[in-house]
Amino acid sequence: MKRLILFRHAKAVQTSAQGDHGRGLNPRGQRDAVAMGREMAARGLVPDLVLVSSARRTTETWRLAAPELKAAPTVQISDLLYLAPPRAILALLRETGGAGTVTVVGHNPGLEEFAAELLGSASGRDEEKRRGELEEKFPTAALAVLDCNIADWQDLKRGTATLAEFLRPRDLEDQ
Repeated sequence: MKRLILFRHAKAVQTSAQGDHGRGLNPRGQRDAVAMGREMAARGLVPDLVLVSSARRTTETWRLAAPELKAAPTVQISDLLYLAPPRAILALLRETGGAGTVTVVGHNPGLEEFAAELLGSASGRDEEKRRGELEEKFPTAALAVLDCNIADWQDLKRGTATLAEFLRPRDLEDQ
C-alpha cells in the first residue's frame, strides 16, 4: 500500500512582474499553507518524498507548510510539474522508488484530473461524500489523500486508489 497526497498550491497573487511562474502567495494563501501543514501533522500525513512544481506559488506553499510537520522529507522541485497534466504527474511518480508516502504540490486542473483518473469504485458513503466535494471543486491549499492499492509506484494506474481524505482550508475553519 502506498499513500499519495495531492496538495494544490495555496492562493496566489493575481499577477506578477515575473509572469505566471513567478506568482507568489497572497496573505490568505500564506495562512492557509501554514494551517494545512499543521493539519497534515495532526493527521499523521507526513510524506517520505515531496515533489514540488517549480512555480513560486507551489514552492512557497511547501516552504510554509513543511515546518509544521516537524519532519524532513526528501524534496524534489521539478519544472515538469509546472501546470502538469495527469500523464506527467504519473510519469514522475513512477520514478520515485521506494517512498511509502509521496506528496505532490502542484496545480489544477492537473491534480484534480489525476485524482479522478486514479480513483476506483467508492468504498462507502463517506468516500462518496469526499469524492463529491472533490468533483465540485479542488480549491487552493486543498489536500486529496489517496490510498493506493499497489506495492510499487510503477504499478500506479487508473482505479488503484481510494480517496481516504479530502481537506480544504474552509474545513479547518469549521473545527
